[in-house]
Amino acid sequence: DRPSENKINSMNSEGLQKYLDKAVELAMEHSPKLILALVTLLVGLRFLKLIKNLLTKGFEKGNVDVTLRPFILNILNWVLKVILFIVVASMIGIETTSLVALLGAAQVL
Repeated sequence: DRPSENKINSMNSEGLQKYLDKAVELAMEHSPKLILALVTLLVGLRFLKLIKNLLTKGFEKGNVDVTLRPFILNILNWVLKVILFIVVASMIGIETTSLVALLGAAQVL
């Protein structure tokens, strides 16, 4: 009874080691893209915040209607965030052509 348990444990540890090796290989292969995408996302979000602040000050100096300011800022903020997320998704390797086509079709409607 014991030899069969040892054989099963040995097979499980070999299988586990094989999956662990594959996981390390995939992590080493994809981690640079993921790190670059994460840095791009964080820098992009910070940049969008800067743009929003600059636009807010510009709207105040340009005497843009107070009720119109949040509307324009929200639309621009969402459009730029969508563009940023599409860029980040394509950096990771996600196919974004169908998403861009869908957004283009939605704009026509």
